[in-house]
Amino acid sequence: EILENNPIKKGLYAFDTSFNSICEDRTISCTPDAFGQLAQEGKTNLTLDLLFALRNLPVIRLLRSKTNHGTLRSDLLKLISAVTSDNFHFDRIKPLLTAALTDNRDDALIWDQVYNAVTESLTSPKQLTPPTAFERAVFNTPLRSSSASQRGIKQTHNKVNQRILEELTGRVYYDIRGFYERYFEGKS
Repeated sequence: EILENNPIKKGLYAFDTSFNSICEDRTISCTPDAFGQLAQEGKTNLTLDLLFALRNLPVIRLLRSKTNHGTLRSDLLKLISAVTSDNFHFDRIKPLLTAALTDNRDDALIWDQVYNAVTESLTSPKQLTPPTAFERAVFNTPLRSSSASQRGIKQTHNKVNQRILEELTGRVYYDIRGFYERYFEGKS
């Protein structure tokens, strides 16, 4: 009912204009398939144009978020931030772009694809590598521990060695089962 009372209509006009301009500049056909022919910068710009247009529609303040307690607008703002990152995967948003680029737009399909893009982009694993010390750092505390921070009689030699090793090499994995036997035992 919310969507019926708040149709998109010409709300994507700026996005349409941007898409047509990009296609004309690159002399490619203005079809949904054109997105795949764009370079990274073109994909980013076109995606942001769509997300900004959707962000400005009044209905976005009425649609509930599926990822938190706010509205879809707050999720869309997070998605905009994700799109500008270097490691955003545009395949997560391609169905939304396709829905928005078709001649006979279906508002319900567009909003479903917005929800899908938000859910997939904001709830999927963000990194394939373990977190670094910087990501866990609390402000007003040192970003790295150093051997100089080891004070007091209760600090053991093993803890000092571990801290020094982490300081020299960054994040280190320790207590890995079978590591010593595999790489050091029996070798001279």
